[in-house]
Amino acid sequence: MSGMFSRGPRRLGVALGGGSARGLAHIGVLRVLAGAGLIPSAIAGTSMGSIVGAFAAAGYSMGELEQIAVELDVRDMVSFADLRPGRASLINGEKVEAWLREWLPPTFAELKLPFVCVSVDLRTGTVVRHAEGDLIKAVRASCSIPGVFTPVVRGDEVLVDGGVLEPLPVSTLKAMHASDVQVAVTVGRLGVLRPGFGFGDRERSGVQRLWNSLVDQEQKDKDKEKEPRGLQTLNVSLQVMQRELERPAMEMADVVVAPDVAAFDGHEFLEAERLIALGEQAGENALPAVLRRLGVSPR
Repeated sequence: MSGMFSRGPRRLGVALGGGSARGLAHIGVLRVLAGAGLIPSAIAGTSMGSIVGAFAAAGYSMGELEQIAVELDVRDMVSFADLRPGRASLINGEKVEAWLREWLPPTFAELKLPFVCVSVDLRTGTVVRHAEGDLIKAVRASCSIPGVFTPVVRGDEVLVDGGVLEPLPVSTLKAMHASDVQVAVTVGRLGVLRPGFGFGDRERSGVQRLWNSLVDQEQKDKDKEKEPRGLQTLNVSLQVMQRELERPAMEMADVVVAPDVAAFDGHEFLEAERLIALGEQAGENALPAVLRRLGVSPR
């Protein structure tokens, strides 16, 4: 666990946005902040940002979290995919929840830093901010991408990924009233279809085969490659929506950190090292602005 401490007269809050595997870049950004002696006084997270944020709030160093992320392999990815053939969502999500319970404390009260994660209640169409009670269920709800993961039912609520309404939780961070300077880390993508509509120019072997089995065998039909597949159309549509929803959030933040992760698809968790390195690069570039906002002189 990290033994670093907060510096400066002003409190630092960090909002970590959604982006699936691209959210691994959050680790690199937080590592740069920690290296400068800057530990957040508050963290808000959406989707993948909720996972990284929960680990940080639990007291894990970013080196420890990077090791966990890098050690995930194809077998781990397959083990998380508890499929639900013929149902409204591809993956049940219980195995992901079980994995989270292996690493994180069960409740918000046991965290070392103030932390809130965001989901959306489909029954009311409103943002839900989780700050107490069952931490694992809250993080799972924040990551429950509609159509991919089963929603989390809690009482009368039907909870899905917070990115549906708040992909970059700056508003939630401000509502915590626990920080003076808000840093937003966005790992969204531009939201455009790329040539081939597929995996780009990088071969993903086992993960590519897994993804094909989960999605749509039409990718194998060369004639069908001239038009986007259903899930890809949905994915890019959500990226366009996320980009627009993030605009006002970025305007509210004091500093925006945007790792250059646009070349990566959301399922590329085996690219952890590269994604984390891109986060570090963006963190280093943004660090002077963060220090200025905090009133801290660079070392």
